[in-house]
Amino acid sequence: MMNDPDRQARPTLRMLQEDLTSGWRDPRIERIIAAGDYTSLHPLTELAHPLIQKAGGCFGPNRQDDNPVGPILGLNEFRLWEIKTSHWRGAVWIDPSSGVCWLIAGGLAKGQHLDFDDFYQRLSRADRRTIQSWKPTEVDWILWKREKAARALSKVYLEIQRSVVEMLRSLRKGSLVASEVSAGFLIEDPRNPGQPYIKVRVELEKAVVSGGLDDLSVEIDPVGTPPRDSLFRRIEQQVLVSLQPRQQSWDPFGEGLFYTCVGEEFLDQRIKALDQLVSDEAIENSLPGDFRHYIHKNSVFSNTVNGVASKSMCGVYFVPNQDHEKLQTCPRCMEEYQALPAVPPSNP
Repeated sequence: MMNDPDRQARPTLRMLQEDLTSGWRDPRIERIIAAGDYTSLHPLTELAHPLIQKAGGCFGPNRQDDNPVGPILGLNEFRLWEIKTSHWRGAVWIDPSSGVCWLIAGGLAKGQHLDFDDFYQRLSRADRRTIQSWKPTEVDWILWKREKAARALSKVYLEIQRSVVEMLRSLRKGSLVASEVSAGFLIEDPRNPGQPYIKVRVELEKAVVSGGLDDLSVEIDPVGTPPRDSLFRRIEQQVLVSLQPRQQSWDPFGEGLFYTCVGEEFLDQRIKALDQLVSDEAIENSLPGDFRHYIHKNSVFSNTVNGVASKSMCGVYFVPNQDHEKLQTCPRCMEEYQALPAVPPSNP
């Protein structure tokens, strides 16, 4: 494969823990490594250390652009490639089966290469078993697979945003001549490129009175009979976030049908925002609510733990995952709550 982003040079966990004990541009990274919270460091290829960034530049997505100093000599059966940047030195091993490049050792050049801790001195002392232990472990490969999956999903999300912004342009054009317009697009299955996976259809019904809110409904359904599995749900959520990122703006109406109200400037604003995101190759994030709502107390604990949406007294659906003490009370919820009949005192 000529261009493979999954092959870019990445450090092993052993190297992060033992070899790169200095040189970090962000001191928080050292604390995260010490705590063993490696998933917070993804992607490892982009960590802010000069040796990691140099390795990623020398061994990137396109193998034709590989530019190491050269092979490290004197290691017999092991073929390692040398990386240099300032006083830092590193060794990259390329896995022959996958083509993934691993930064398996690193250190500083010290004392004209005579110091005991000099990188080259360490290499000269390393026997076969030592170098074998430097190679990626099962945990290293698991983290690599997770990052690979995250990159694939990010690619899908970016394509969704491109499709959504073109769909919104179509709705805007149609809304100039009709009060009800619709548009849609298909999403391919990332596991089976070229195979239609999800169909999206959006309908916009303009307000009858000037200055009123327009109705926006969205249908998100599988093509054929694939299950609504976790991948489907992730993509479904990103479609909604791309259309309207505010979490509490959406009302669900059955399986795959969602509804929200939007102002007359909505289309122009979302098109502008998505155009910028597409240009930056950035992904829209969902926005939490601005108000705290009244919900049935029996729903609070279980829905918070299970991530299930609750319906508030004002009709808004949301997952209770915010610190409500910092939020203003929803005026409509307060109005509904105060209208409840008083509960008579219980008999002693």
